[in-house]
Amino acid sequence: MTESPAYSTETELSELTAFNLLYRLHVSALVNYAERFVDDGTARDLVHDVFIRIWTARRFRMPETEIRRYLFRCVLNACRDHVRHQQVENNFLSKTIAQLKLHELEYHEAHWEHAPDERQLRAVYLEIDKLPDRCREIFRRTYLDGCKSRDIAAELGISQRTVEAQLYKALKLLRRSLTGILTLGGWLVLGRQIF
Repeated sequence: MTESPAYSTETELSELTAFNLLYRLHVSALVNYAERFVDDGTARDLVHDVFIRIWTARRFRMPETEIRRYLFRCVLNACRDHVRHQQVENNFLSKTIAQLKLHELEYHEAHWEHAPDERQLRAVYLEIDKLPDRCREIFRRTYLDGCKSRDIAAELGISQRTVEAQLYKALKLLRRSLTGILTLGGWLVLGRQIF
């Protein structure tokens, strides 16, 4: 019974030696062969994966003439699988990119359909100029300068609620005076362009 573990260890040692010899004999030729089909790094990875599968399955006990043909066939199949996987991956990416581009085109098409023209923009600016002084100042600082209502309130020495009330008044007056000139889509696009 004490000799059984030693026998097992000797067997494992001889298998490891045989596998290392097999690896050293064929790895360079297999990597060169794989490089015909895939890039250098991928070729090395695929060949190493083949050797791992051979070690796991204990397939290295074949005669030399069979093992060489077997190794090259395994590498060929690994390269084929990799190229097919890349093709599927690339098709998916291409389709996804095409869908994103179509959505972007649709967005821009909708933008141009609703974009205000030169006449509409002039009308908006004329109506802004007609707003009461304080109302116009707060409206411009908010929408044209991008200031926050609390900052405007602090600079003008008024409450934030007053600033918000003036903005509400400006929007209400503009909406009333520009009804018929701009559609809802035009208002939305105009808000991004001017305000």
